[in-house]
Amino acid sequence: MSELWNLLPEGGWSRFACDLLWQSTLVGLLVWCVVRPLANRPAVRAWLLLLAMVCCVAMPAASAAVRAAGYGLWTHAAKEQVAGVLVGETTTMPISSERLSFDVGLIQSAPPVSRDMGRQVSHVQIPWKTMLGAMWAVVSAVLVARLLLSAFRVWQLARFAVPCRIKRIVAAAAAAARCVGLGRKPVVVHSRGITGPVVLGLGRVRLFIPPPDVEAVGTVDWLPIFCHELAHFRRGDGWGRLVSRLITVLLPWQPLVWLLRREYQRACEEACDDWAVAAGADPTEYAAALTQWIPRK
Repeated sequence: MSELWNLLPEGGWSRFACDLLWQSTLVGLLVWCVVRPLANRPAVRAWLLLLAMVCCVAMPAASAAVRAAGYGLWTHAAKEQVAGVLVGETTTMPISSERLSFDVGLIQSAPPVSRDMGRQVSHVQIPWKTMLGAMWAVVSAVLVARLLLSAFRVWQLARFAVPCRIKRIVAAAAAAARCVGLGRKPVVVHSRGITGPVVLGLGRVRLFIPPPDVEAVGTVDWLPIFCHELAHFRRGDGWGRLVSRLITVLLPWQPLVWLLRREYQRACEEACDDWAVAAGADPTEYAAALTQWIPRK
């Protein structure tokens, strides 16, 4: 039993990585089984998925903090105490002088280990912990670069946006704000860097739409579309998606985290669709309006 305990790392990054692996897997599987029956409750499903992703990182961090404080069931002192109880009977048995002299003779007659043999053994050892840590850091760095690139693109969209002067679209945005219970009037702007409506809630609420020369701008029903986008702002989906991306940066090797993130984004879209329908949009007409923003060659 003590040999099995010695295989587990006592602390440091190795133990923290082990905790991340098994605890994130446990949380991901449990939440995945819980949210599957909630197919008709996208809002509840989205919050449970986001909470699960946060717990995948928070629980191992809390375990490491508790272990560093000297508490917990599997501390080093507890292991030594249990191991001492298990082998206490054999260690307290008296050893005869004949047995002791026989053991000493065996040690003296053992062939010495040459330096060359020690060097060969040391050359066989592979620093797999260092290699895995380096791969983890490289993948996380690539994901951080992608996140920074996305932030730069958002900054470009906001910088080169032009205010919308079409009264029908501005009036639809104001009506959508009232439908979702938004206390402030959103600003509608045009941007050439997008192909469909997007909401940005940093500072003042802004609704980005394609330029007026796009064919769909003049034919689409803007009220349900704006209700959908403003529902993202009311729900805080922008911050939730940022948190989910940061968690994938920390755990890029955990497939369950990527699965939870994909389902979270899907649940957010379905929840905002429910907001648009609850605001008075006809489901058939709303679906037809969404098809106008599907990218086409």
